Amino acid sequence: MIALFPNQTAWTDETCHYVVVIDGFRRALLAGPYRTHEEAEAVLDTATHWALHVSGDPDAGRYRYAVSSSFQGHSRSILGEIRPQGLGGLTRFDGYEIARCLRHEEPDSPERFYYEACEAAEADVWSLYGRIPGQGVEAIGDFDTREHAEEVYSRITGERYGR
Repeated sequence: MIALFPNQTAWTDETCHYVVVIDGFRRALLAGPYRTHEEAEAVLDTATHWALHVSGDPDAGRYRYAVSSSFQGHSRSILGEIRPQGLGGLTRFDGYEIARCLRHEEPDSPERFYYEACEAAEADVWSLYGRIPGQGVEAIGDFDTREHAEEVYSRITGERYGR
């Protein structure tokens, strides 16, 4: 028996969207619920990959996989609300942070640095981090000013930082 993930959206909209497995006249909810068709469509490849390569179901290759809408509310699915993955199975960042830091050169390794959090007035570098769900953060870049870090954030997301 496949264990269900505990994270489920609790909203009251009538329509929910899912990635479904279709076997003739039978259907199973594979991933979801999602608020929009586009959100479900974004995880279709990831959910299908899981069904074909991870689930252990020997018949998974003969099923059809699609996005479907339900007008009866938010039922549970096998995978819960998975998030889309990027190219090569990489998990997308689910958020970003800009941190103010002091940069220190390592004494025994010239040109190698470590960073320490500090107050804004003391900062000599502003680091932009991407948050990976369940894994922590990954440094994207270090910038001389907060404004430059915010500009790069805006180029990545198409949004202004902090909005």
